[in-house]
Amino acid sequence: MNILLVEDNEIIGKSISVYLKNKGYKVERILDGEEAIDSFENSKYNLIVLDWMLPGFDGISILDHVRNISDIPVIITTAKSELDDKKEGFDTGADDFLVKPFELEELYIRIKNLLKRSNQIESVLIGNIELFLGQYKVTKNGEKINLTNKEFLILEYLVKHIGIVVSRTEIIDYIWGEESVFESDDKLDVYISNIRKKTYKHLIETIKGFGYKIEKEKNKIRN
Repeated sequence: MNILLVEDNEIIGKSISVYLKNKGYKVERILDGEEAIDSFENSKYNLIVLDWMLPGFDGISILDHVRNISDIPVIITTAKSELDDKKEGFDTGADDFLVKPFELEELYIRIKNLLKRSNQIESVLIGNIELFLGQYKVTKNGEKINLTNKEFLILEYLVKHIGIVVSRTEIIDYIWGEESVFESDDKLDVYISNIRKKTYKHLIETIKGFGYKIEKEKNKIRN
């Protein structure tokens, strides 16, 4: 699970980041509001831990922006403890509200509960392959397949565009972003090959000279 941590306090931010990483989460820490919005729009996260008081845009402004485009779980952290403050946070779309100072274990418990609820979401059935959206989990005949993070993200991206030809450039931009285009272009072939080996050969169709596609009629989305 990939968590966006928006916290400008160095001590608090580092403590949360180290603790959550030790619990097995991927954590990207952002220090100010404007950068948080840019990062959210250009990366994939499963949950946001969002401080209220930040340089640039404050947490409520960021939350309002996020809610216009996503229902990702958001935990607000703040020293504000008045009922009106909590009401404003929840009314804007916060899923949870944690008043500072708090125990790191309490944050961890709340994150686990929110992710558990949010992950009762769609899965996509592709023949005998089932992909659980946003969960980095794929099974074959009910048995878990060990895909790397990038293999999963590539497969998930293709699944989200079922029946549509996706160009190599689109996949590379989504997965590698600012990294070297030439390096990632070579790697894409390797990842596609590995996905086919771990799932089945004809899952991903190559559209010569352009990109890849997963056929729509092979798939069924279910809750």
